Amino acid sequence: MANVDALGRNGYRRQADLRLTTIMPNGLSVEQNAHIKQKNTLIATHTTGTGGASKISKKVLSPILMFLTESQIPYYFDRNEYGIRDIDTNNYYFFDLTITKYNIAIEYQSAAWHANPTWDSTKLNKWSPPRGPKKTARDVLAYDQAKAAALLKHRNIVTHYIWEDSANQDIDRILCLLKIQNTIS
Repeated sequence: MANVDALGRNGYRRQADLRLTTIMPNGLSVEQNAHIKQKNTLIATHTTGTGGASKISKKVLSPILMFLTESQIPYYFDRNEYGIRDIDTNNYYFFDLTITKYNIAIEYQSAAWHANPTWDSTKLNKWSPPRGPKKTARDVLAYDQAKAAALLKHRNIVTHYIWEDSANQDIDRILCLLKIQNTIS
């Protein structure tokens, strides 16, 4: 413990504190710049920092993935996600399934993590995510809307949703759209 300073910090703690308190010429800390660089790298390499798609989204999206694979239509999914940085807000967004050839993104919205705007007000008011910071349905819907708006504005890609409550109908609707796109391209 001979390498402890007057504040009780060892060398590792001093380095960590410097990353948080050292301000770079762009006005951000070393730590903030490191996060930006990491997210930009994820976007450039189309990799996800989350470990990939959930088992349920893989299952739900499987008819679409099968159609895309059989039709040899390139797409981004699972560990190979499509991401953007919204230059207006400096937020980073990653999308479940993106088909850039047709300017389509598809988001699977489970009822656990995403409030469905078609729910009645009682259900919407009671909803909150199962873990993490407590958010309201309104907060989550606003985030999802901002995410879709940024993708449309900056990449001209339209986001389509598959809601857990109506997954079969949503899958059929999106498959129909993809089949039409595939016949006219």
